[in-house]
Order: sequence, then structure tokens, then C-alpha cells
Amino acid sequence: VDVGLVLLRDRLAVLADDVDRPAAVALEDHPHGHLRLQRFLEQRLGLLVAAVRRGALICLVIAGPAAVVSSLLADDDSGGSTNQSNWVFIALAAVVIAYLAGGAAAGRRATAAPFANGATATLSAFVVVQVIFGIVRLAQGDGLSPIGLIFNGLLAATIGVVGAGIGVWRALRDTSSN
Repeated sequence: VDVGLVLLRDRLAVLADDVDRPAAVALEDHPHGHLRLQRFLEQRLGLLVAAVRRGALICLVIAGPAAVVSSLLADDDSGGSTNQSNWVFIALAAVVIAYLAGGAAAGRRATAAPFANGATATLSAFVVVQVIFGIVRLAQGDGLSPIGLIFNGLLAATIGVVGAGIGVWRALRDTSSN
């Protein structure tokens, strides 16, 4: 245990010497690969991992339950009848609001590339939900529609870009009023 504390203290001392370098750059030789990936995403693609994570989580908190409700309401056991509850449209509106909110949260936090961060946040949340629903559909013997998944993923990313625009607008409005 004492050896671990000494190593941690020495590592913190090295980081303290690198004050002019960002922490992700100072830790590039860290044995954990996720830090190298985070550095790549931030420097090469302009994606701020914290902003994408926050936007995706906000999106998941709202869209996850709405997608479950929508899926339960849209199940049609009446042999192809088109009689569905209108509550499906309320759940769909909640999903769109979730994509807007997730994109806005990511875009507001990421100043370098807000639109890319907004699209990535909502697309990440979409992928998480669709992987779960895809596993359930396949377990039930239902098929997946690759064209539908691609279209809906692009739609989620596009709504995330619009949300990021709203987030940037709100951030600019807040900074100009101060």
C-alpha cells in the first residue's frame, strides 16, 4: 500500500510540473488506453468527452423511458390493424425533446466544436438504446431494419446538431448579458 502511495505522489508531482500542458497531454504515457483515446478525440476531432457524456446521459434519461413507453404502446397484436394509441406520438415528442436537450447540453459545454459534440452525444444515446432494443427484438424472433436504423440514427444526430445550436445560442446569450 505504501509503494502505491509513493508512486501516486510521484506521479502527482510530475503532473504539477506540467502546469502549462493539459492533463490529457501530460498523461499521454499513462498505461490506460482510454486516456490516449480521450486525447485523440479532443485534439483531432474536437470532441470534448465530458460534454458528449453529459449530453448522452441527459438524452438517455429522457429518451430511454419514452422509447420503452413508445415500444409498449406501438405493439400491435391485432393482426396488422392500424389502430394505435395516440400516446405513441407523445412518447415520440419526448424522444425528440431528449435529442434536443442532449445536443444542447453537449453543445453548450463544448466551445471548440459544439455541433459535432451535440451530434455525437445524441447518436451515442441512440446507439445505446437501439442495441438494447435490438437484442430484445432478436430474442423475440423479430427482425431488424438496417435502413430504419441508419435513417433514425442520422435523424437523431441531426436533431442533436439543432440542439447544439440552441446550446451555443444560450451560452452566447448568457455571456453577453453578464
